[in-house]
Amino acid sequence: MTQVEVHFHGIEKSDAIEQRVREKVARLQKHFERMTSCRVGIEAPQRSTPQKAKVYQIKIEIGVPRRAPVIVSHERTGRHASEDLPLAIRGAFEAALRQAHGM
Repeated sequence: MTQVEVHFHGIEKSDAIEQRVREKVARLQKHFERMTSCRVGIEAPQRSTPQKAKVYQIKIEIGVPRRAPVIVSHERTGRHASEDLPLAIRGAFEAALRQAHGM
């Protein structure tokens, strides 16, 4: 059983987003058989003006026994928060899958 942590920074916690992340972690675990933990940080750093596009930063840290954690960082800029956050999450997990296949 993989321990999963989801952290929200600068963005309101969402059960729907957390559930989506947990589903992505479950799929990712099929490629990282030895994964023992997965910590996902979802951040929306504050911007100085409302006209600026929102930036989402997703960081995934995958714990694997006897190895340094696998860390994937992904950033997405957009103007439509409800659409862009799920796309940022998808992009981050796609990058994590690419790293899994490269191991």
